[in-house]
Amino acid sequence: MPGWNIPVRKKKLEVLIHAGKSPLGLGTIRKYFKKISEILPELKCFYWSIAIISDEQMEKLNFKFTGRNYPTDVLSFFYQDGSIPLAEVIISADQAYENAIRFQTTPAKELLMYLIHGILHIMGYNDSEGKKREKMLREQSRLLEEIFK
Repeated sequence: MPGWNIPVRKKKLEVLIHAGKSPLGLGTIRKYFKKISEILPELKCFYWSIAIISDEQMEKLNFKFTGRNYPTDVLSFFYQDGSIPLAEVIISADQAYENAIRFQTTPAKELLMYLIHGILHIMGYNDSEGKKREKMLREQSRLLEEIFK
């Protein structure tokens, strides 16, 4: 984690998941998150909240936090209020369904990619420009490959 001095907790990973109308079930999301945390043990530094919501809800959040008045695939937030930080990843299920058709994949894999993408933002990755974007997308692809080994 770039520039962060947060020790990895020894406790089990703590994740709160709201699956909404997700193409992945709660147990599957939890299983994939656990696999990701085995690859990236620094995830245990955080309390995690993962929410799968509709485009309607996502559009409101996207406008509130970015000023963009349209739904996006994923938003991520980092909060440090106490001794252990909170990481929040919010994913649009509707975007996963729509983009799965567009990118010729399954909604479940698309949603998993959004989860990884949001996690990487929390971990300090940035996809706003050229080389940083390439680095983030390479790491995203690597994690997807690791999960499906």
